[in-house]
Amino acid sequence: MGTANNGLFLYNHENGNLINFIPATDDVYGLRDSGILDIYLDSKGLLWLASRGDGIQFFDTKAPFSYYSTQPRDPNTKNNPSVRAILADEQGLWVGGYNGLSWFSNTSKASKHFDEKSSSLSNRNVYSLLKDSAGTLWVGTEGGGLFFKKKDTEQFVHLKIMQSENVQEDYVFEMFMSSDGSVYLGTGSG
Repeated sequence: MGTANNGLFLYNHENGNLINFIPATDDVYGLRDSGILDIYLDSKGLLWLASRGDGIQFFDTKAPFSYYSTQPRDPNTKNNPSVRAILADEQGLWVGGYNGLSWFSNTSKASKHFDEKSSSLSNRNVYSLLKDSAGTLWVGTEGGGLFFKKKDTEQFVHLKIMQSENVQEDYVFEMFMSSDGSVYLGTGSG
């Protein structure tokens, strides 16, 4: 469980222990930021931790914390130290935050940055990411609503979420896909 100011908590279901990982200045292998805003478990069993001000770390319970740099690898990407959402897929790592959306390849040094200036993603405050059962990438933003990425392109499509007939919902803080493939949104209005 990630917290806004108290690091990471790991609960052991077998023995009921709750371990708190907090940053320590003298521990180079420890947690680097106390604000953990998102957690993603990948297919290899690594926990990817999105932090409020220090990028991304990944955590393997059998090894120390490791730091994954979100520093630019080429001129098309931007540093995104405040990470709100992370998503790993078969091609790489998607990183969303207050500076837009970035993608980093698993197999090369390739990377790409998407924001309101460089793409059809018209809002740079990325709060949530989801890949649905069809492989579509969904992007929830703060103030810009919901987007999905067109397959095999770098284009994003904006979807209007209507709270009522005259009120559009523009805050998508969380997304969840149920076992039947339905996608649920956590918005500013519920």
